[in-house]
Amino acid sequence: MSRLQTILVIAAGMASLLSIVLAPFGEASRMLQVFAAIGILSLSRLKRPMPVWVDAVLAVFGAWALFDALPLYAVEPPYFWLAVIADWLFAWLFVERLALAIRRGQVSNTLGVLIPVTFGLALLFAWEIVVRGAGVPQVILPAPSQIAARLAASVPTLAADFVQT
Repeated sequence: MSRLQTILVIAAGMASLLSIVLAPFGEASRMLQVFAAIGILSLSRLKRPMPVWVDAVLAVFGAWALFDALPLYAVEPPYFWLAVIADWLFAWLFVERLALAIRRGQVSNTLGVLIPVTFGLALLFAWEIVVRGAGVPQVILPAPSQIAARLAASVPTLAADFVQT
């Protein structure tokens, strides 16, 4: 494991630990608590290596847990934002470890497409979570899901405009 990967593992584990410590008992969603607990357990990789895909699964599960926890409050509490940071770090760690595995020839070069896909999805995820979790008014900055819904509802008008153009 590289030095950057070690730093990412420790930072993600500590963010997960703080997320659990700051969440009042029974207040946080169960999935968010499970994600944070698994994030803490992932610190064991400092002694025993784990496959690169563990980080991908952790990042996806963390995103799912965060989306599940979103409707709880108008503005999310600090433990939620620590879980967001932990999830972002796990996604970064996955990209970093996958890039290293590709450079070393441990996995196929074709899997390199996962790096920009992961980055793009992480940006969309962060945008969605920050806008909805912080209660940003839709007029100021709509969430990507709201933009997609509006585009989907406008397909007939957009198609007619496209034909006319």
